[in-house]
Amino acid sequence: MKMRENKYHFLLPLLFALSSCSVSNNTTRQAERLSVPPGMVYVPAGSVMMKQTYGNSDTTDSSEMKKVSLSAFYMDRAEITNKQYRQFVEWVRDSVAVTDYVKDKKFFINRGKKDTTNRLINWGKVDDKSLWKSHNDKTQKALQGMYYQGDERTSAGNEVNPGVLNYRWQTVTTRIDSKTKKRIKVVQKDSVNVWPDESVWVNDFPNSQNDFMVKTYFAGKAFDEYPVVGISWKQARAYAMWKTKKWASYQYKKDNGKRLQVPIDLPTEAQWLYAATIQSPKEIAAKQKELEQR
Repeated sequence: MKMRENKYHFLLPLLFALSSCSVSNNTTRQAERLSVPPGMVYVPAGSVMMKQTYGNSDTTDSSEMKKVSLSAFYMDRAEITNKQYRQFVEWVRDSVAVTDYVKDKKFFINRGKKDTTNRLINWGKVDDKSLWKSHNDKTQKALQGMYYQGDERTSAGNEVNPGVLNYRWQTVTTRIDSKTKKRIKVVQKDSVNVWPDESVWVNDFPNSQNDFMVKTYFAGKAFDEYPVVGISWKQARAYAMWKTKKWASYQYKKDNGKRLQVPIDLPTEAQWLYAATIQSPKEIAAKQKELEQR
């Protein structure tokens, strides 16, 4: 996959990793108990031979090969499409609108606490009708801050400025202080703008139609099922984190409150190679059908 300035021309398929441990029958059984995530295929546990690299060595000597064991996982059938990635962008748009601009308590879940720093959005009340098409003057006035301003505005009227569409997250880890032996919580916060870099059509695909592609490829309905382009590694990771939350929420409702800590992530080189060589499409399809019928 060609890369330029840390941008993926086509977003890699995601995978649903069932374990980061080595291969085990228990992991495989766990995979087979889970329902197949929409748009994904099951890849059973196994191993793959990979070349060990030392510096810039390009040797393919068999003595330089290593065996990598892999747990079972699910992998996307194809690249992430414009339509799929737009769902993520729209989710970020709505969450930014609710938390940073509108700030109306009716859009948050009432948890009965005075501390509102970590409020959860009530997505059941956040939809196009109740937010973006609201006739509430206060809501519409608050949303003005998300639109293009001044000379950037066009005759199209209110258009959301992609520059405000930032996905924020935090990771919490713990470590043991070497002196006091006490457990210390470490919180790391980060963010990334989720709008694709549409300039790739000008910079990387020079032809007579590049201006048209810049304006219409991502947002145009005609390109819904085409692979999204101009996605950085950090944006891809953010998308994977969002998909993890969506899938966890779905499983929580489906399995009566049981939470499964199984992240969706980008495939490693070993997983990518293994998935491409393990079985024929017919064998994978047969295994998929078997799992779906259980």
